[in-house]
Amino acid sequence: MVRTCGGFMLMLLLAGCQSASTSNVMYAPDESPGRAALTESLFRSDQEVMTNESIERILDSTVVLPAHSRIVVLRFGETQPRYYWWWSSPEAARLEQGTLDGLLDELRKSPRVGSAMLLPSMLAPPSHSIPHLRQAAARCQADLVLLYRTSHYTYEKQRAFAADQVRAYCVVESVLLDVRTGVIPFTSTAVRDYTAEKTGKDINFAETVQLAQINAQAEALKKISTETVAFLGDVPASPEAAGNH
Repeated sequence: MVRTCGGFMLMLLLAGCQSASTSNVMYAPDESPGRAALTESLFRSDQEVMTNESIERILDSTVVLPAHSRIVVLRFGETQPRYYWWWSSPEAARLEQGTLDGLLDELRKSPRVGSAMLLPSMLAPPSHSIPHLRQAAARCQADLVLLYRTSHYTYEKQRAFAADQVRAYCVVESVLLDVRTGVIPFTSTAVRDYTAEKTGKDINFAETVQLAQINAQAEALKKISTETVAFLGDVPASPEAAGNH
């Protein structure tokens, strides 16, 4: 009899645990009648930045770009001349210039690109906010701004009986800004690495590291430009803007 009661109590305990576990499920669908679906923000602070009507109109619209866009390229955070690094290596300056030329050349391969150029540093806004970028691009009569940011990481190996070695990683993030609408229709991220050993041509190992960083950056920017060109080939063209170019 004791065993029977004990088994019965155990069954009740297990049933209670099972009932509790099912009744405490979070995020269960609310089937209460009469509750309407929430389709816009009701927070007043959100609408002080942008109204619900504007957000809905942006999300419901189709991005169209000129058939032959003018593009200006700007590195995020750059507000001074491009060659301001402390090194004096001609090889580093030549390699950096070649990297930027390669980026522009890749963009110009697209039939949707009428022209591509670097935004002069003297025109770069002190604040790289969307309104300031649009204003700077408009002064250059550019339809698009390709804004990119680079981050570098290096792993150095100094060896006693062999040349010192470095592996540099570069992460490039980019956004494509439509100057007319302020919309960003395309973003891209690329990660590339480059391994180099110190040679007799390098002034010191610091230059070896910097050259490896630039080479990794060149590969990452190549991926960014290739993906940007592919996007431009797929986006609808604006007949109105096409007639202005």
